[in-house]
Amino acid sequence: MANEQNGLRERKKTALQRLLTDTTIDLFLEHGFHGTTVDRIAEAAGISRRTFFHYFPAKQDVVTAWYAQQGEYLAAAFNRRPQSESPWDSLTAAFLEMHKHYGGDEERTRKLRRLIHLEPALLAKKYDFYIWAAERLVPAVKARVRSPTKQNLLVHVVVQAAIAAYNAAYGEWTLRPSSRFETIALSSFRLGRPVSAEDLILINEKVRPQSSLQTQIG
Repeated sequence: MANEQNGLRERKKTALQRLLTDTTIDLFLEHGFHGTTVDRIAEAAGISRRTFFHYFPAKQDVVTAWYAQQGEYLAAAFNRRPQSESPWDSLTAAFLEMHKHYGGDEERTRKLRRLIHLEPALLAKKYDFYIWAAERLVPAVKARVRSPTKQNLLVHVVVQAAIAAYNAAYGEWTLRPSSRFETIALSSFRLGRPVSAEDLILINEKVRPQSSLQTQIG
């Protein structure tokens, strides 16, 4: 019974945090960062100022939570991919799925990116996404490969390359209003695919002779 109550509380807490995140970002887009006060956020979300500060130290920290949500979604999307699929292809698909989920409204997504890049307090939070994405994706990729300890550096390189490919695609897409994100992203991931990605040995794969790159890393 106690576990059920704790689980219910956690679900309610998570739901409210997501509500606050979505509400705050909507207000940022409508009124700008400086035009959005904590009082306005609290009123729109139907909570008190005190409750807001229970969840976030400041209004710009809401963006950190938004990026954290994306990191969680990324890992879940990666884990839904076939175990036999190459990690790079799974990472590509996961980033595309995440963008479709969070950036389905293209005009809103471009407007939000401009807002974040023009406001230093928000731009500083953008790098939280890279941290959250890596922290969630590295364990997910390691869970799929054989001898993850030996392939640790390789996994980190591949994950960071995927993050860079996504970031490049996202930046290019915002500069080309008539373009499709998926088209640009697929090109970016194709160009950014590191040679080392082919050296990752999956758990269910037959042992291959080590490449010269693996031998140097090992």
